Amino acid sequence: MLFPNFSLGEGYEHAPPASNRQITPYLPSGRFRTGLPVAGLAVETGDLFYACPRASVFHCTSLDADLRTRGVNTLVMAGISTTGVVLSSVAWACDADYDLRLVEDCCYDPDQDAHEALFRSGFGGRVQVVSGVR
Repeated sequence: MLFPNFSLGEGYEHAPPASNRQITPYLPSGRFRTGLPVAGLAVETGDLFYACPRASVFHCTSLDADLRTRGVNTLVMAGISTTGVVLSSVAWACDADYDLRLVEDCCYDPDQDAHEALFRSGFGGRVQVVSGVR
């Protein structure tokens, strides 16, 4: 299991320039300083953690190399927010030739219309949309 977590560093040393309209508005909140996962996750020995300084979980992390070393070529993804982290990560993973599954009912975005549009299109044909409910 992989646990990527958005983190700009304790002192915001990985903060983007002011021109980054996606992340900069959140800086005054003081959030996103640590890459530690939230309490209550079912973490097991061998799970991998990534502190991600941008929306894509692949940006400035060893995730791609770690997956390839393990022979992984299919990813099952979920996350918050659909129009940010999920979209950026899906686009990167698709460009890197991973076979992608996206669990629709395990994704969220405050912009429900954009969220639904992305899933209706299968993220522009990049993913196979699946349901986590059985």
